[in-house]
Amino acid sequence: TQTQQQQPQPALSDVTGVHAGWNLARFDVSAAMIEEMADALESTGLKALGWDTLEIDEGWEACEAYAGPAPGPWPEGFMTTCATVAPRDERGWIQANLTKFPGGIKPLADRLHARGFKLGICAEPPAALL
Repeated sequence: TQTQQQQPQPALSDVTGVHAGWNLARFDVSAAMIEEMADALESTGLKALGWDTLEIDEGWEACEAYAGPAPGPWPEGFMTTCATVAPRDERGWIQANLTKFPGGIKPLADRLHARGFKLGICAEPPAALL
């Protein structure tokens, strides 16, 4: 048997990457920022190596204000969630902040998909689906 040191390592081109904006933006995320991340992944060649997925965590919802901290190892004063319940549409889906995401999430997703990117989003499903 081969030892771990002798086992072949995957090439960088075999690794699929996801770029998450949480550490960069936290609640200041926007469609423009996500598209800038896509631009950077393309211009640096990372997209060609499999870094083709962008992920939006918190901050996209139509919250009036953010609150925190939620349970966890957060520093004092760290905002972690909506202070108010995010508005939902008639089907129960959370609505996007239209100032940060003009037209909602779909136009951003459509633009990214046209460029060969995938988009992930952190969201709580409607109660009807739970």
